[in-house]
Amino acid sequence: MKLLCIPTGSMGAGGAETFMMKLFRVIDEQELHMDFCVAVDHECLYDREILERGSKLFHITPKSVDVKQYKSGLSKLLRAEQYDIVLRLGDTCFSFYDLWIAKKCHVPVLAFRSCNSSFDGSKFQLFIHKALRGILSRFINIKIAPSTEAAEFTFGKRLVKQNKIHILHNGLILQNFQYS
Repeated sequence: MKLLCIPTGSMGAGGAETFMMKLFRVIDEQELHMDFCVAVDHECLYDREILERGSKLFHITPKSVDVKQYKSGLSKLLRAEQYDIVLRLGDTCFSFYDLWIAKKCHVPVLAFRSCNSSFDGSKFQLFIHKALRGILSRFINIKIAPSTEAAEFTFGKRLVKQNKIHILHNGLILQNFQYS
């Protein structure tokens, strides 16, 4: 099975990216192959590790630079690589655009992992986020959040009450913190 991960921008030292790397390091590579798609043109913290483990790291034009070029780049990638799953990490529902592109490219499984339980934007942006929740939730197959609060913020209280969200806490590898 092939999975494409789209982080919040790059594979830098952010919390969502570090969480993704924790999963990447423990997956059964015979069962699941993970590649990454980033919207930066420079090397980031986890890039070499990803490549050394035999995964691909695709660089596409950021949405903030050229939305059409971003859509074109992601569409070409999805059609060429034939992924079974696309996982998007996102702070808000504004990130649904990547999964909408994946749906248009006939990716069978779409997953979204919430990264936040609150929003620092304007009241209008918060209104748009809440309006997009319904759209996001309708066409995503797998909904993931690190906490109930993040799940409610991203997907709404109704889906949380219906147990339609997978809560996957940001775990620590305790051995890394043992006294030596």
